[in-house]
Amino acid sequence: LLAPFVEEVIYRGYIFEKLAAVLGRGRGKTAAVPILLAMILTSALWAWQHSGLIDPDWVKWVQIFGVGIALGIARVRCGLEMCILIHLVYNAVGILFVPPNFWG
Repeated sequence: LLAPFVEEVIYRGYIFEKLAAVLGRGRGKTAAVPILLAMILTSALWAWQHSGLIDPDWVKWVQIFGVGIALGIARVRCGLEMCILIHLVYNAVGILFVPPNFWG
């Protein structure tokens, strides 16, 4: 229960905000390009952090990067709280319904 909260506060909260601010300097607060780049970079960083958890590793990269993009969209449209909730539900589904032999 703690991981979704901590990860979302770090990745879609702090890192996303800082990247969007740095990339968006001089472009206006709601410029789409800096927000999109921040979303892609935080998703890639988040996927990298999760690498090595599922074999083959590229499956985890594709899966987690896609989830990261979805969480980034939720962050922009609905806020950080929604990201935490979606991440929590995603983890719960994985724990309850994914066969144990699938995990490394």
